[in-house]
Amino acid sequence: MFNIGCATPREGYLEALREMTEANDVLLIFDEVISGFRLSPGGAQEYYGVTPDLATFAKAIANGFPLSAVAGREDIMKITQPGGKVGYGGLYNGSQSSLAACCATLDILADGHVQKYLNDVTDRLVAGFSEISQDLEIEVRMQGMAGQFGVYFTDHEVVDYRTAVTADSRIFKRFQNGLLRRKIYTLPLPLFHHGVSAAHSSDDIEIILQAMRESLREVKEASH
Repeated sequence: MFNIGCATPREGYLEALREMTEANDVLLIFDEVISGFRLSPGGAQEYYGVTPDLATFAKAIANGFPLSAVAGREDIMKITQPGGKVGYGGLYNGSQSSLAACCATLDILADGHVQKYLNDVTDRLVAGFSEISQDLEIEVRMQGMAGQFGVYFTDHEVVDYRTAVTADSRIFKRFQNGLLRRKIYTLPLPLFHHGVSAAHSSDDIEIILQAMRESLREVKEASH
């Protein structure tokens, strides 16, 4: 769940959803607008090994060009074919520039090296942030994967909205302002994801971590 920062599914959760939906003849739909092509070339469904009946994609599929996609089981997708039961239209469906960008983007993403890099730099960011918080003895945690992360001023793991909303939003605002003064932009929303991209280098990650250290130190000093 990236729209509360970054909360990953607990072990067995997605598998249980797949089993329950199949047993009750209910469609399982994955929203892969953010997770698609970030976690792995096949999105979260490939990364976690759970295949939904339908999945939605956007943004990354054409590297920012206006394009989205719905993928799914053949028997479901057939209802939108010409003359089928459901009409399907879209403003950019026939956009040559968007489709060309999509083909080029998917070719680059296909071998998984971009996704591996995103996961590696995110792991470095999370590990570095954890070291800083322990050094400063401040209750804060970063959770992240595939270039996306959330910062929570709380002492417990964030697994869903209920646990995310208990994090201290006022302290987060001070932290975010500190980063902004140091020319590191993160969204001013405590329950939303921030991120790095494949364009960020190892040096960039160290600069971000240094800014986070200084901002967290300010937060701690302000609390005394």
